[in-house]
Amino acid sequence: MKPNSKSNKKIMKNYNWEYFKAQINQKLSEPETKKIYSQRKIDVEPVFGFMKAILGFTRMSVRGINKVKRELGFVLMALNIRKIAARRAVYYQIHFKKADFYQIINRNQLFTLPKNLMSQAPS
Repeated sequence: MKPNSKSNKKIMKNYNWEYFKAQINQKLSEPETKKIYSQRKIDVEPVFGFMKAILGFTRMSVRGINKVKRELGFVLMALNIRKIAARRAVYYQIHFKKADFYQIINRNQLFTLPKNLMSQAPS
């Protein structure tokens, strides 16, 4: 047989895979499932993208459940502080004149957080 002949070519189809693919496509075509799946792109995935791209956090550096929870807590806290700083920056840009806005940044008032944000919850 020649390597380039048409008789040597075979196309294999995995019918199990095709069945599950069709099932998922049918599920995703329903309006309710479409709505839920579209929320995933808004709610969940950007957070992990920020963790990887901006913070450079791609893997844990510790072992053990408690240590991993603690480390992940620090990462999520950093993301939350970033969100708060961004919201405050937008607020100050809208509500203050340009000169006042730069004075606020220079005095580091933009990044100060309310005391209750960093306080521990009562046990």
